[in-house]
Amino acid sequence: METVKISKKLLKRLPVYLAHLKSLPANSNVSATSMAKALGLGDVQVRKDLAKVSAAGRRRTGRDRERLIQDIEEYLDFAAETGTIIVGAGKL
Repeated sequence: METVKISKKLLKRLPVYLAHLKSLPANSNVSATSMAKALGLGDVQVRKDLAKVSAAGRRRTGRDRERLIQDIEEYLDFAAETGTIIVGAGKL
């Protein structure tokens, strides 16, 4: 999937969507309307947000939970491994 520029606000909402999706039962479909209701957001906003990071989903049937989780994690680059160095940590 090609990378699309998104706003900082959307970048802050994506982990919220991801946490909600992971709390749902496996092998299920989820609609933007149900996500919006559960998270207290507007359904149009959720629909637009999800469309920017995932092509999965159809009208009236919703989006596949697993595919949506995969697409959000891929967009957020959760699979990337980066090394970490702690400098000047003092007394741990």
